[in-house]
Amino acid sequence: MSSRNPVYKTYASFDDCLTALRAGEIDAYYTFTYQAERVLYDNLRNDLTATLAGGEAEFSIGVLNSVNVQLLSILNKSVQSLSDEDIYNVTRTYTLEEQPFSMTRLAYQYPVIPLLFAICTAFFILCIILLVKARLLRKQMEAALHKAEEASSAKTEFLSNMSHDIRTPINGIMGMLDIAENNFDDQPA
Repeated sequence: MSSRNPVYKTYASFDDCLTALRAGEIDAYYTFTYQAERVLYDNLRNDLTATLAGGEAEFSIGVLNSVNVQLLSILNKSVQSLSDEDIYNVTRTYTLEEQPFSMTRLAYQYPVIPLLFAICTAFFILCIILLVKARLLRKQMEAALHKAEEASSAKTEFLSNMSHDIRTPINGIMGMLDIAENNFDDQPA
């Protein structure tokens, strides 16, 4: 929008104006403070900003043209008789307080936070998966070790039994050979 030659456009409703602002058809809009606060309050994406216009406006009341002129006169006299504190209390009633905390608003304001949360969650899940796989692998390794130890024990027992079973007859044969060798020269009588 050129500051020297601003172009003004009128919209049928405030929502139409806000849609045009978000679409980039217009650069800015001028509205009442309460309405601007409401838009900012409801703006979860934080894509809008508000700036106070220069100057100060007097507190006043507007009425329809069809309303009695005497009523307007009475209302204006009433407004002029209000103290600054009374005006502040009346306008504060229609002014929004500070925006409440919400996770959605936080996510729009700081989009890195959900990303970090997702990364941390994925890392945590990955660690759990790796721990489960490590425990499973450890159990498989322990089972394989136990099986290998059983096989080694069975082999050792088998060889021990075979050695005993083979040595016993061989010892008998060797003893007989020793006797035969010692008595080789003996003649039958």
